[in-house]
Parts: sequence; C-alpha cells; structure tokens
Amino acid sequence: MPTHSHLGAWNQQADESYAAYRSDPGPDPLGTLDAAAARGAAANRLRAMNVRQGHYAWQQRRAQPVCPHAVAILFVDPAPLRPLPGSSFAVVAATLMVDDEPDLSDPKQLLFRVESNARDYIAAGSFDPATQLANRYDESSGQAFYLGIALSTLDHRRQPWDPETVGAQKDVPGTCYAWLRDNTVMQIDRLGADGFNEMTVYSNAVVGAGLASVFTADWERVQRPAGVHWHDMSAFWNRLHALHTLLLNEEPRL
Repeated sequence: MPTHSHLGAWNQQADESYAAYRSDPGPDPLGTLDAAAARGAAANRLRAMNVRQGHYAWQQRRAQPVCPHAVAILFVDPAPLRPLPGSSFAVVAATLMVDDEPDLSDPKQLLFRVESNARDYIAAGSFDPATQLANRYDESSGQAFYLGIALSTLDHRRQPWDPETVGAQKDVPGTCYAWLRDNTVMQIDRLGADGFNEMTVYSNAVVGAGLASVFTADWERVQRPAGVHWHDMSAFWNRLHALHTLLLNEEPRL
C-alpha cells in the first residue's frame, strides 16, 4: 500500500497510465458532480456489498463455499430511479461473486481472469460488462457512466477469511479496494458486529459526507489484510489498475 512518501510517485504513474489509455478523453463527466460525494457514495456501496458478501459466504460455508474475493464495477447514475434524499445522483454497481477455487485464493488471479474475459469480449466487438463480467447488477436509468473498479474481500487485517473461526454471519469483517476514474484510490476497512460495524476509509483524496459509520484516515495508518496473498500490495494495485484502465478506455454504461 502506498504511504505518503510513495503516494506522489504512485499518482504520477497513475496519471500517466490514465492519459495513455484514454483514446479521446474529452470532458470528464465526473467533473460536473461533487467528486467527494461520489467517493463517499462509492464507499457506502462497497460497504453494503462487502456485508452481503460476508453473510452469503458464511451461509454457504458448508454447502458450496464461495471465493472470499469479489469484483465490483462502479457507475455513477446521474438520473437514478430511486435517488437518496438530498442527492441528485447514485453510485450503482455490477458485481461478480464466484465459487471458491484454489487458484482464486489470490485476489490478483480473480482480477486477471476478469481482465482476460474483458479483453476477449472487446476483441469480439461486443462489450457489456454488466452482463458479461458480472452476475448481478443494480437497477439504473441506463445513463450511468463508469466510475471505477473495486475488489471486495473477506480477508481482513485481523485474520484471513476462515469461516470456521467466525461465530456468526454478522461478525464477518472485510476489506475493499477501489480505483476511481479521477485517480482516487481507497481502502475500506470494515469491522463485523463485534466491532460495532465501524468502517474506516483510507484515501488519497477527500471522501465526502454521508458515509455510514466512517472515520477517514491517511495512508500512514493503513494495514493490509492478513494472509500470504497480501504481502505484495504493489502487485495487487497494478492488477487493479490494469483492469481499471481497460474499462475506462471502453467507457461502459449501465
């Protein structure tokens, strides 16, 4: 995970990749919205996904175990069908959860699989990530534009995902990572009910108000999830960024 001392170089690399992959940048639609509020809405949407993921994984632990990692493609809907009070837009998502496989214990493998599938669909000339890369997507107006990519995991800084050590589905903690189109990166640390469901958002940018039970912190306090697959955070962020730039270049809608 980048610290303050490395964040400048990291953002420079991200800026260069962002510019290189945009074939026709044009005006960024996020510029017309409150970017901080959009980040906050994205964090809330990911928190809700991570909670549901934990509940489902716990329920399935003795039947058909699910992969502890899931992918979310985030969109901003400027004309939501059910807007939240006081908001003119909503963050919606297309999400992918898959059954557990030995190879997918490494989150980078899941991201690479999604990226490979996306490249195949793009090469074939027909690309709709909501139906081709995801197995669930939110209701939207049809005008929602791409916001960013995220990975939701049940691995946590306290311990890797292990259903045998979790007493109840409400106690499952989790972590989310996001890379947004304005080069905001976020790590979301979510505790279970035994930690009062507190959520901490670490980001290189201001995260807006309206967050559910959140404390915003800086990179110097961040802790990666426990487990062998999280030792090389640079490799993980590179995989997430590769998928993000591919999607950003296509500008998918939902």
